Amino acid sequence: LAYDHFTTAPDHCPICIEHTAGPTTEISCKHVFHTACLSAWLRELSSNSQAGTCPLCRNILFSS
Repeated sequence: LAYDHFTTAPDHCPICIEHTAGPTTEISCKHVFHTACLSAWLRELSSNSQAGTCPLCRNILFSS
């Protein structure tokens, strides 16, 4: 597989690496994730008093 296979495959969630069937969310940097995966990611960051960032490019979505 190419180095960026999972970050450029439009039909896969980069967090869980599963097909993006079901509810998805596109964030401001245009990356797409399963809504549940992104929510879990952001909750984990928030619980550690960290800014909410994109799991791929670390674009800041909200401050802690």
